Amino acid sequence: MSARVKRIQGQVAAVSRSLEDGSDCSILLHRVAAARGAMNALMVMLIEDRLQALLEERTESQSFPDAIEEIIEIIHTYLK
Repeated sequence: MSARVKRIQGQVAAVSRSLEDGSDCSILLHRVAAARGAMNALMVMLIEDRLQALLEERTESQSFPDAIEEIIEIIHTYLK
């Protein structure tokens, strides 16, 4: 996961350089879209990990419908 974060840092740095250099708008938009895509992929990974942990923790001490409700809350919170 840290490798993905470093890749995102590199993409954001490329956006910054493009802004400073006055790069063409299409190049800048392409770089912003790439950074956004990488951030979305990281968010999906984090949510998947959290949901997996939640299911493992909650299904032992909580009813399955309650665990599902908590999962839905997480999805609504982080995918706004």
